Amino acid sequence: LQPSYRNAKDPYEAYLKARAYNANVVQTRQQADLILDGYREAVRLDPKFALAWAELARECFRTGWVGLDPSGALQAEGMKALARSTELAPDSPQTAIARGVYMYYVKRDFAGALAIMDSLKPTLSNDFNVWMWAGYLSRRVGRFDQSLADFERAHELSPKDGNVAYHLAVTAIVSGDCKRGVKA
Repeated sequence: LQPSYRNAKDPYEAYLKARAYNANVVQTRQQADLILDGYREAVRLDPKFALAWAELARECFRTGWVGLDPSGALQAEGMKALARSTELAPDSPQTAIARGVYMYYVKRDFAGALAIMDSLKPTLSNDFNVWMWAGYLSRRVGRFDQSLADFERAHELSPKDGNVAYHLAVTAIVSGDCKRGVKA
C-alpha cells in the first residue's frame, strides 16, 4: 500500500502520514522511503514547516544509522533539514530532538545526545519520542535500568509503536529479565 503524498494538499496531512508509517519497525529502504517521502512532501508544500524539517532530519539520520543509506546522501539531506529546522525554530524542542539524534547517529556523542533528551523530559513529559530516544541512549551508555524506565514510559505513552515495544523487549532481555522482555 503506497501513500499518495503527491496528492496531499495539506502539508500536515503528509506529515501525519509519515508519522503513522514511522510507528513501524523499518527494515528496508522502501519502508524508510515511505516515511521520508511524507516529510519531504510536507516541507515541499510548506517550506516553513519547522516540525516537518526536524522530523525529516531525524529520519534521514536514523535511516543512515541502520545501514539503509550506503551512499551517505541521506546524511547530507539530514544536515540540510536540521539546518532549516534550526533556522526556522531554533528553540523548538523538536529541533533539539533532531540535534540530539544527529549527535547520536552521526557524531556518536552518546552522552551529549542523552543530555539533550534528558533535558527535554520536563518540557515534553508526554511525548513518547523523548523517552524512546532517552531509552536508546541510556542503553548505549550502559545505564540499563534507566533505559528500561525510559522505554516503559515511552510504551505507556505510545503502546502501539512497534519501535518502542521492540526495544523495550530487547533491553529487558539483555538485562536478564526474559519474562519482562517476552511480555513487552
